[in-house]
Amino acid sequence: MANNVHLSEADIPQLLQLLQGALSPDAPTQKQAEAVLASIQGRTGYCSCLAAVVGSQEAEHSARWLAAVQLKNNVNKYWRPRYDSGGLSAEEKAYLRGRFLQLVAQDDNQIAVQVALVVAKVARFDFPGQWPTLFSDLLAGLAAAQAAACAGSVAGSAPSMLVVRRTYFVLHHVLKELSSKRLAADQQAFAEVRLQELAGTAAAPQEQLQQCGVAFVCYTAGLC
Repeated sequence: MANNVHLSEADIPQLLQLLQGALSPDAPTQKQAEAVLASIQGRTGYCSCLAAVVGSQEAEHSARWLAAVQLKNNVNKYWRPRYDSGGLSAEEKAYLRGRFLQLVAQDDNQIAVQVALVVAKVARFDFPGQWPTLFSDLLAGLAAAQAAACAGSVAGSAPSMLVVRRTYFVLHHVLKELSSKRLAADQQAFAEVRLQELAGTAAAPQEQLQQCGVAFVCYTAGLC
């Protein structure tokens, strides 16, 4: 990976090797891989390549988990312009908003947490201005998964129920993140997200509904 070169799909295998190297028990290998990863963070295409690793079922779990952590950290650091960086391009951010929703249904809890935090942080930055369809996109996937789960056999419905559980988990984190915003315009935008739109499906897991509801009610009551 040459300096100042945008990363592309062709760089994913090398990125995967770097992630594996950063997890190596060999200290020199680990330090070298970490140094290279640090040198390319914030580069155009880096977050897209990380998202590809997270979504790869062929990659090792540990590498996918580290990719998810790196993705969360880079979103926090580079999603918006910085004094020393222009941040991610509008084109890459548009691509990633859709890509992140494709990563919601993780079967591994550790990776699922990182993905939920990524979606929540981007929601904080971009909802509703650059991501007005966030909730409708999540709910569309939720409705499709619930319909598939109801129509299928017990064994065949497992993947769909995973989507349902993970979507409510993401909604919980998104609501929690949005509820912490204090600007009047942000508060108004969040208040317009009606709880019945988030919890209007009968197949919703009760615990997840309660998590979403607590965040919403706490916000509208001025308690958070």
